[in-house]
Amino acid sequence: MEQIFHFIFLLLGFVLILLAAHFTAKWVGGKKGRYGVYKYFNIIERMSLGGESFLYLMRIGGSIYILGVTKESIQVLDKLEESDLTVLSATGVPNAFAGVLNKYLGFKRTDADEKTRNEEHEQS
Repeated sequence: MEQIFHFIFLLLGFVLILLAAHFTAKWVGGKKGRYGVYKYFNIIERMSLGGESFLYLMRIGGSIYILGVTKESIQVLDKLEESDLTVLSATGVPNAFAGVLNKYLGFKRTDADEKTRNEEHEQS
């Protein structure tokens, strides 16, 4: 019987340690925000292009900038206005950042392109 109480005590201690770690991580993460808190600009979104290459969507003042960032350089790709962005819900709708990027780079996907892409994906 004493072994059962000892086991329950150890199990409760383990659960309490896990809960403490969870809430501590949540508290520390909430202090910094997703990418950090900055006074004059904020990072709206980041998209990995593979390796050490990223696209950043940044708000500086009233303007939005698309930045290309690699290990060697940072380049401003385009400047947008706030009205150019559309916030999409997380219900399976395509990524808003990719949509804005495609719009400004001139890529337009048609229904035929989407159908072909789905067929190629099913064949592989």
